[in-house]
Amino acid sequence: MKHLWFLLLLLATIALPWVSKAQQIDVLVSGFRNTNGEVAVALYNHKNQFPENPYLTLIRKKPEAISDTLHCVFRGLEPGEYAVSVLDDENSDGAMEKKMMIPREGFGFSRFEPKGLHYPVWGKCAFSLSYENVRVDITLCYY
Repeated sequence: MKHLWFLLLLLATIALPWVSKAQQIDVLVSGFRNTNGEVAVALYNHKNQFPENPYLTLIRKKPEAISDTLHCVFRGLEPGEYAVSVLDDENSDGAMEKKMMIPREGFGFSRFEPKGLHYPVWGKCAFSLSYENVRVDITLCYY
């Protein structure tokens, strides 16, 4: 009986860190048209937040060259459904510049490639984070 308890305790010790381990989402952003301003990378963990009220937002300086890729990491995340949006805030005012409702700054979303003026929806942008880290590649779109 002692050996059984020891074996159960050993298995729990080995399995517990794997089960409760928080994961990360690596976001790679490319397709910049200039090096002006900064980049806002927003993470959403519920469809009711998307796309206006992010769970977390990282503001980063743009890469030195337009051919470079920006890498952002969201760490310590629990498994679940997530979505990512990116704003190339060229004038660093914290908002998407629009002219006649058409975006004038670059933007992008996880799993969503803009075609025309279609608005992104949670179901097309969301992805699952389980116990493996996830990489999200986003190429910016400009109109």
